[in-house]
Amino acid sequence: MKTLDLCQFPLDSLSLIEASAGTGKTYAVANLYLRYLLEQKLGVDEILVVTFTEAATQELRDRVRARIQELSQVLNGEPSDDEVLNYLYQQSSDIEADKLRLRIAERQIDQSEIHTIHGFCQQLLARHALDLNVAFTQNLMEDTKPLLLRVCEDYWRQEVFALPQELLLEVYSNWATPAELMSSLEPLINRRPDVFTPAVLEGGLSAWEQHYHATIDWYQTLRSRTLDSIDEVQKLVAESMLKGVNHKNKWLTLIREWCEAEFTSFDFPKASKRKNLFEVFTPGYLSQDVKKGGVPPEHAYFNFVEAHLRKLPVGSREVFLVQSFQEISKRFNEEKERQQAVSFDDLILNVANALSDEDTRNILINTVRERFSVALIDEFQDTDREQYHIFSSIFSSSIESRKDASMVLIGDPKQAIYAFRGGDIATYLRAKQDIDKHPRGHQFTMDTNWRSSPEMVTAVNQVFQRESNPFIAEDIPFNAVNAAKSTPEHLRGQPAFCITQVRPEGRDIKAMTSILADHCVQQILALLTEGKAAYSDIAVLVRSGKEAELVKQRLARYGLSASYEGKSNIYDSEEAQAIYRLLAAIAEPGDEYLLMSCLSELFFCIDDERLLDIRNNDSVLEYYLELFNDLHKCWNRHGVLAAIRDAMSRLGVYASWHQDASQFQDWERRLSNVNQLAELLQSQAQVTRGHFALLRWFRQNISASVLADDESRLRLESDEQLIRIVTIHKSKGLEYPYVFLPFVFTGRGADMAWFYDQSGKLNLDLLKQESNVSLVDRERLAEDIRLLYVALTRAKYQCFLGTYFYKGAGVLSLGVAKTAWAYLLDREAILEGLDEDNYRSALEGLAAQSNGVIQFNLLDEDDLSESLKQHRFAHFKSEQGRDKGRQEAIACELLDRGLSSQWRVQSFTGLMQESHARQHITTSPGSNSRTPSKEPVAESEERELSIFDFPRGSKAGTFLHTLFESIEFETAQPLTKLRSDGQPLSLRDMIAEKLSLSRLVDEGALPFWSAYLSEWLKNILDAKLSDNFSLSQLPLSDFQAEMEFYFKVQRCQIGRINELLQSYASTVPTLEFASFEGHLKGAIDLVFVKEGQYFLLDYKSNYLGDQLEDYTHDKLSEAMLDHRYDLQYLIYSLALHRYLKARLGAAYRYERDFGGVYYLYLRGMPLNSDGNELGASQTGVYFIKPEAALIEALDLHLEGA
Repeated sequence: MKTLDLCQFPLDSLSLIEASAGTGKTYAVANLYLRYLLEQKLGVDEILVVTFTEAATQELRDRVRARIQELSQVLNGEPSDDEVLNYLYQQSSDIEADKLRLRIAERQIDQSEIHTIHGFCQQLLARHALDLNVAFTQNLMEDTKPLLLRVCEDYWRQEVFALPQELLLEVYSNWATPAELMSSLEPLINRRPDVFTPAVLEGGLSAWEQHYHATIDWYQTLRSRTLDSIDEVQKLVAESMLKGVNHKNKWLTLIREWCEAEFTSFDFPKASKRKNLFEVFTPGYLSQDVKKGGVPPEHAYFNFVEAHLRKLPVGSREVFLVQSFQEISKRFNEEKERQQAVSFDDLILNVANALSDEDTRNILINTVRERFSVALIDEFQDTDREQYHIFSSIFSSSIESRKDASMVLIGDPKQAIYAFRGGDIATYLRAKQDIDKHPRGHQFTMDTNWRSSPEMVTAVNQVFQRESNPFIAEDIPFNAVNAAKSTPEHLRGQPAFCITQVRPEGRDIKAMTSILADHCVQQILALLTEGKAAYSDIAVLVRSGKEAELVKQRLARYGLSASYEGKSNIYDSEEAQAIYRLLAAIAEPGDEYLLMSCLSELFFCIDDERLLDIRNNDSVLEYYLELFNDLHKCWNRHGVLAAIRDAMSRLGVYASWHQDASQFQDWERRLSNVNQLAELLQSQAQVTRGHFALLRWFRQNISASVLADDESRLRLESDEQLIRIVTIHKSKGLEYPYVFLPFVFTGRGADMAWFYDQSGKLNLDLLKQESNVSLVDRERLAEDIRLLYVALTRAKYQCFLGTYFYKGAGVLSLGVAKTAWAYLLDREAILEGLDEDNYRSALEGLAAQSNGVIQFNLLDEDDLSESLKQHRFAHFKSEQGRDKGRQEAIACELLDRGLSSQWRVQSFTGLMQESHARQHITTSPGSNSRTPSKEPVAESEERELSIFDFPRGSKAGTFLHTLFESIEFETAQPLTKLRSDGQPLSLRDMIAEKLSLSRLVDEGALPFWSAYLSEWLKNILDAKLSDNFSLSQLPLSDFQAEMEFYFKVQRCQIGRINELLQSYASTVPTLEFASFEGHLKGAIDLVFVKEGQYFLLDYKSNYLGDQLEDYTHDKLSEAMLDHRYDLQYLIYSLALHRYLKARLGAAYRYERDFGGVYYLYLRGMPLNSDGNELGASQTGVYFIKPEAALIEALDLHLEGA
């Protein structure tokens, strides 16, 4: 393979360029683009460039644009030391024409033909829809999972449910839901194997049903024959010369018990590591397990077992999966066709199929060749069979064409790490062979590393040159590369690889992983403290999200900020649950249960003492109910995003994060999640009608177990310079000055048996037969080696590796001996049996032979803890110094006076809350209306009820309020006339419904309380509030329930308020709240008109005692003063006074038109002779009409006079 010379590259060829990591692949593509522009005189619309991702397409456009600009400068006479630019300048035969060509290309570069493979195929299908017999308009389905799930559900309903019960139970034992079946089928649908094991049977599920019954028969034959022979066999074995006779007899007993038990599954009797005890009793096994000089026992049963096991049917589960795959794939494709929808994979398959069809192949090839003279295929190592078929058919096939085309494949097979996405290294190797045989074929390699220091390049070379076939493929050699850059001054003499081994000392993998994570943090702290690196210079590469989260937690523990962008779904976060509860409470602002459910979330930083205060103190609860009512209005007026942000501020979440930064070190992550959720909800609100529809959508997303898409994937929490934690797969194509690989000691075995056979076909062995296990493990190891190569070549200056000798724990947690690292380190030791000593010797040998570029250390755990403390302290001191320097550098003139704002929106509840807080008052036991309620009436208990027995507290008060809001006073009948079933709704029915929803009483007591309260409510309406007036006399047109007000306050000075109140009642205690300006708001329970006068009425459910004597006028006066309802009725009276002045104008007179204020203490109102209490003098009613002078004075003060 020749070394690439960009100036001598044959432009009219079919070429393969193998570009090792850091050798400037993108630079090479951009320069070849320039040569095709000037030397071949091609326009940007004649050069096709295909790469892997949308980000890569934009990077290529930017890089090509930059190179065009640089070349233009050279053509204008500016000197340059760039070899390619100088070559193009010298080759130009017409400078002015070339300058014009470059100007045109630069202007058109955003319309250039630089695409992803999917974008290219989508364009072809759209341009040739008629020729290819595809729909002109097709919907690109970015996420096919919902459609696939629906197909699986249809299949489950139509095919699986139709199975007999016995077979249905067999299916359920493997997949409980259609979603679980889909999860098993997805890898098959995504990779589309050529060969299945077991093979597909004709007949769909009917064939599986026959296979299932054949399997049952096979097991029954085994059980029956075993029970016939077991006694003779046990006696024969007991008297034999076999080794471990006692064990074998125990195993025969287990076999007997298995045969006698009810048949439930396709399992064999097991013992210890033996998965099938029948295999022990075959002639082949027994002949090798006999004592020296002994003769193995002989019996016809042993011959039967051996012969019968050879006829063992393949797994029922696997056969069902293969048969279902065929049918579901067919239905899936039909459904996409019906919806005129295509997935990304379909775009490629449709073009590939068109190029395999005799009728469309030549048309498509000629048309594309007419458009494109050359194709540059970047990242070709990640291609698959269909993609290569497309490019090879169009650009390298030998059909007769009016125009030849060139093709350049650029890639690095050493970095082919996306097999799980369909990336196919076998296809790359086939393409390599095809180009080698082609008459215009050329192969090149790039051998100069422009990324890393000479020490890093040498270290990588040494690791991969230890083994003659490092990538387990003769066609993927490792060619040592040269370093183009010099070593920075401060790193000279420093090792490039720093390898640390920890002694296991009996610890399990969890403990060792924890130690290695701490060691990684220690090394990072050392780098930062010594000033060698900034946060953004450092990357920690991991294999899994679990490893990433561990590293991030350990970094945070020592005050280091890091970011990890994984597959995590925003809807799986703690913040999603909290925001859902918040929105549920905002959507129904009067629901105390939803309110407390929201505030109890730890996310909102409300401590237990505050929660207890909310439960026990009416004024505190009312404050939060009003707050959530405001948030409800904010949602209605400004949208859900504004409501969430307002809630975060008003609930004090931001303030809590700021005040206790040590506890909320992850505040940036939390804030990022909240903002992302708010934006997603705001976007969804544009297409979802109403609060509850949006909440339902939100709940569904939280409940759904799906992988994150671009919108729902967790965002990086900050744009600040952070340590990056990245999976190795995502790190490909990136570079970092310092790279950490803290967990180089284990691997994961293959979940599924994928492999390529000798003919190059992709096989999937669902049975994981032993004959294929070695092939599967070879594929796994080869990809792990390529993954390790990617990881080690990300570093510019240094790479830190952590390891220990791990023996492994099964397929899901392989030991170090089965890792790519060990294979490259000492393959001979692996073959002989790797242990801790020769593993350490291999590491020491690697360092000793490296001429100082690789360093090896043994980690002493005792020293680790002390080192972490020292480095943490040193880092803290250095950060303080840097912060001080930054502050001095950006210091500005400080404001020498305080800033404050008295503007706010207040309410009676808010004012009292603030006054109590300033006076350190809590509700006294005597006045606490939230006393625990008495035992509710049981279903079987029938006794005389009283309103004094009704539960107490704010929740009960809210319930009683809703009763008055829901009825017509004249008729005492519900405003809603019909029940949900269309039947007439009685007062008793309505009360029962509301009482059930409130959960204030037991279900058994509902009939008694609903009957009592219906009569009690009628009696309240009939009660005389004055000599000739009761609420029952009010028609609907004469009253307004829950009348809201919101009026302007120019100023409200607490001193003046106290002066006004005490001038009319000298014994009134002093209030304490901050003076303010802004608005006052509230809602009046009832405003009604009687005989031309307007009245206010407020319902109170306060519990003052069990006797009517506890609700006399004097007792009510005390309660009014205790709760400062005097301020409440003054605010309400002023609100109505202002309203009437505005509506009635000059005709309004306070003394004549304002009737007064009623406070109804509902528990203390007497019932008539038909009620449960005897009639009494008027109790429970408090009436007052504030003096006109007081209202006028208060009005003038709030107006700012």
